[in-house]
Amino acid sequence: MRSLNWIGVAFVTLVASGAALSGCTEPKGEIAGCSSDDQCKGVRVCSPQGECVSPLALEDAGTDSGTNPGEDAGTSDAYTADASRPDADLPPEDAGEDTSTGDCNNALTAVATIESGGNSSPNAITIEPGANVTLDANASTGDISRYEWSFIDFPYASNLRHLKPNLNASGRGASFVASTLGTYVMELTVFDSANMPGCDTARVEATVATDAEIYVELVWDTPGDTDQLDGDGADMDLHYKHPDGEWGYEPLDIFWYNPTADWGIERNPRDDPELIRDDEDGAGPESIAHPQAERLKYAVGVYYYDDYGFGPSDATVRVYIDGALAHEVAGERLEGADMFYEAVTIDAATGSVSVDDKHYDGYPPTN
Repeated sequence: MRSLNWIGVAFVTLVASGAALSGCTEPKGEIAGCSSDDQCKGVRVCSPQGECVSPLALEDAGTDSGTNPGEDAGTSDAYTADASRPDADLPPEDAGEDTSTGDCNNALTAVATIESGGNSSPNAITIEPGANVTLDANASTGDISRYEWSFIDFPYASNLRHLKPNLNASGRGASFVASTLGTYVMELTVFDSANMPGCDTARVEATVATDAEIYVELVWDTPGDTDQLDGDGADMDLHYKHPDGEWGYEPLDIFWYNPTADWGIERNPRDDPELIRDDEDGAGPESIAHPQAERLKYAVGVYYYDDYGFGPSDATVRVYIDGALAHEVAGERLEGADMFYEAVTIDAATGSVSVDDKHYDGYPPTN
């Protein structure tokens, strides 16, 4: 379309030049009226009106019969339609300026970057659980009026949509907390003043990973709670027990009351498990990390601390070994407060997980 514009401008210039010639004072020695070309000087010719004019003006006169070619030659449309082109009827001033392609504006370019803790990338980053993620659209170009961020994917998206993080967006930026292991994919769409989106979007992703040998994560779904992320919800507790320990007792059961303890080698924090996150009023997650475990068997349990009137909840437990998902217990129902579920046992010596699947009213009896 740019070459087409250039041709049109050149043609206008030529026509305008012809108009100037026809409007000039007659050359010296040339008669005012004529009946043949021989009576005109130089390259000028005799027009049907009996006037010596330039050949260019005469050509234009043939397309606009009955007018003085010198009067409108400079105002004629310089665009020549090409019937073989689908846009042949567009005037040159529109060619190249119409940036819309149906339902989008191709003059807008969405460019996104993602950052967390100084780790920045235009594509993807890897972060630790609980990290705050910042999204930025400053590199986007075009006459942009609005920026829209959305989640394309996030951990548990296939069956627990309510775990989609709250996305705090303001202008060109946005942020959220990446609390569960897995990959978060975000998309940026930009809009013009007519609320038409750009033709291309930009995507970035954050992968939450851990280097702990054993990592356990609990999330839950409470059907009776219509908004499980509003700070008012059912409370479940994740437990991680040493084989010599008893449920609910420190120091060999890790949970909210006993978030860490000195296990294994004395005063060596690498072999001590730790409650990374405790959630008292929503859908989780709660998570426990054991960086380096002794070659023992560790039990994982879930205690329904309080339903706060919302009724039954369905617990999902994921066990990661050396950063990879080793086992998932999905949607295990606990009917109400003070229910306990023995979920799985982790054998650190073999890296395997076995299912216990035992329910109790209150904590299980001691051994």
